[in-house]
Amino acid sequence: MKKVNNFVLFFGKFFLVLLLLAGIFVYAMFQGGFVSWFLFFSFLPFVCYSLILAIYPIRFFEVERTINQSQFIAGEKLTGTITIRRKYPLPLLYILIEETLPASLLNAIQSKRSKIIVFSWFKRSYSYEYIIESIPRGEFKLSNIRVKTGDFLGLIEKERNYIAEHSILVYPKCIDMIYSQGENQFEQGMTSSHLKVHRETAVTTGVREYRNGDRFSWIDWKSTARKNTIMTKEFEQQQSNDIVVFFDRSRSVAFEHSVTFAASVTNAILQRGSQIGFISIGKENVEIPLGSGGIQKQQIQHHLARVKAEEEVAFTAQLESEIAKYHRSVSIMLISTHLNEEMMQFMKRMALSNASIIFILVKDNDAKPSTEELQLIESIEKNRILPKIIYGERFTDVFNEVGRP
Repeated sequence: MKKVNNFVLFFGKFFLVLLLLAGIFVYAMFQGGFVSWFLFFSFLPFVCYSLILAIYPIRFFEVERTINQSQFIAGEKLTGTITIRRKYPLPLLYILIEETLPASLLNAIQSKRSKIIVFSWFKRSYSYEYIIESIPRGEFKLSNIRVKTGDFLGLIEKERNYIAEHSILVYPKCIDMIYSQGENQFEQGMTSSHLKVHRETAVTTGVREYRNGDRFSWIDWKSTARKNTIMTKEFEQQQSNDIVVFFDRSRSVAFEHSVTFAASVTNAILQRGSQIGFISIGKENVEIPLGSGGIQKQQIQHHLARVKAEEEVAFTAQLESEIAKYHRSVSIMLISTHLNEEMMQFMKRMALSNASIIFILVKDNDAKPSTEELQLIESIEKNRILPKIIYGERFTDVFNEVGRP
């Protein structure tokens, strides 16, 4: 329907130009004299240019875009270069070139605008550069470049969208921080939550077939002789330096800060040599199983680059089912921008089952915890749960602080 409307509008303007030319010619014929014919011949070049422009094929323009890189870290500079080449040297009064940016980039600071008017005249090629000074985190698709030109009278305008697809992935920035798992002292006595680096293997729970990496001392010789295959003991694994992060995707003004913290803390944990799992809680949960090394970092950072805030996320309700898979063998870190009575009661129940829990409440730079949140934090702190409040991106030394956040 839009194409039909544009088609009708174009030909309407085309016939209007012809009508104006015919009108001035009739006026000159009937009026006569120098002034009338001067007016006709003065107007004739503009009309001819308009008629030629009407049949000028801008669809044959070659339009391409180059980007300085395809992957960014939030806050880096994006530089895009758009080049237009045309075959036919018709002088064009102007060419309007516009990079059609996605809505999430429209408010980004541009030191060189992505929309420009070029007075090209006889030039067959032209390039211009636009710069986004600080690109935000996210996944963006650049697909259309809009090109428009017109005549002197403003009656004939030609516009076309050229497809030039680019996918850009912007990772959250990682702020350097030190993640330490030591003796965390709480206000109630000298209760500690020391996380042992080596797995405890004191309690045998069963046997299984030998796997690569099993120690020689783990072999169960009786079961090996009975089954005629090497069997090793299985042990009840106590808390280790492994950690699983549960990330709340609930919408909040501090959501981007929570993404930055999640990226920073997971990077710090992996640099420490620990294994980490990552569970992103939303309408559809995303689970990255325990792992370590560069591949694990890439998976987590890739998810955090694409993650979006969601409305009405039942964070606590979904924790009930997800956390049961892990809490007996690893430490748990909860990252959220919200704290309520329901979540506090859940963490207390987990603490009773000897789960090691770290709760991170992320607030905006200038936000202050409510009286209710402070009371809830004080309550969970008394139950061997380590709470921390971070403001914006001020969390470099959050794990070096002892006691209350």
